[in-house]
Amino acid sequence: MLDYAQEAACEGRLLTRPALPQTRAATGWLLDQISGQLAGRPPTAWTSTPLEPSAVSPEPALWDPGSLQACPTPTVAADDADRIIAVNPPAAELLGWSVDELVGQRITVIIPEELCEAHIAAFTSLLLTGKPRILGRTVTMPALHRDGRLVPVSLLIRTQEARDGRGVFVARLTPAQEAPAGH
Repeated sequence: MLDYAQEAACEGRLLTRPALPQTRAATGWLLDQISGQLAGRPPTAWTSTPLEPSAVSPEPALWDPGSLQACPTPTVAADDADRIIAVNPPAAELLGWSVDELVGQRITVIIPEELCEAHIAAFTSLLLTGKPRILGRTVTMPALHRDGRLVPVSLLIRTQEARDGRGVFVARLTPAQEAPAGH
């Protein structure tokens, strides 16, 4: 039934957005546990989320904001409302902000204006269909510095799950070299 509901949601026949892969896996496990234990089978521990292409790491860990702060790579975390919920000092420095100034802002504050529409469309599509476009793949693109200049970065976004079950999008921004003029 869950697979049927997911398919209907992806096709727009159900007035709900499809679940993210880790949420679908956890819900399926929970329902299997309930029906199995009611039938007399022993409980089975939750061990991992099945991998869907480019969406999640093979053994997804619960998101820990403390690990983000300790990470030397510029890293930004956003929630499913497209708001920055955590940023580490290297990312804030790379983008010309303080950590406190970025937290709570919409993620579009660090996306160049000409890419905002594409970001919103891709993010909305992910939330509506569950199909990722760039999750788990490294892409090179500009980030928007606070002073308005573009900062080339290699961007890698992965999803993790917060302790309350919400999805967290964790983006690593590795400074990239600009291509020479004419290339």
